[in-house]
Order: sequence, then structure tokens, then C-alpha cells
Amino acid sequence: MTQYIEEEITVTIDVGDEEVTLQEIPIFATVDSTEATYWETSSCEIEVSISLTRKDIVTMVQEELIAQGLPVPSDIRSWSSGGEFLRQIKEQAREYVEVNC
Repeated sequence: MTQYIEEEITVTIDVGDEEVTLQEIPIFATVDSTEATYWETSSCEIEVSISLTRKDIVTMVQEELIAQGLPVPSDIRSWSSGGEFLRQIKEQAREYVEVNC
């Protein structure tokens, strides 16, 4: 059975020693699951995508740090920072979706 999930979730991003919370992050997930049978266990495959770009995510993180009066790391606009933030969002989105498996 295939299930499509489109949600806006709240995520917490680690930025160095600080944490910021981003709300209303749009996610889209495809969940393919099979029921357990006598000879097989059930399975669940999850594919998560985020419509935001790395630049969008970095901007959101930077704005939240400033809003909280926290220091903004000098390398926040680097490609690797955006990738790390995106990885954290996808990981939390996957955990959110796994409830439906």
C-alpha cells in the first residue's frame, strides 16, 4: 500500500552549541508498506522530500538565531552548513512519518 503524506512540521536544528526551532517546514513523504503475512514480516519504505532549498533553510536558521539573540556562526552560509541543516530536517521528518508505518 502506498500512502502520501504532505505536512508542515516543527523541527529543532542544532547549530554549533545552540538549538533553534523552525516551524511550518513543508515536507512530502511517500510511504510504501506491506502487511505481515504468515511467511514475511511487514515492511515500510519511506522517502522524504523537502521543497525548501539549502539557502532557504540557512536563511531561516540565521533569522531564528538573530530573533533569539544568539550568535550567528561565520560559516553558516557554507554549502556544508546548509547540507547539515537539511539532513537534520529530513531525519526529523522521517521520524515523524515513521509513526504511520
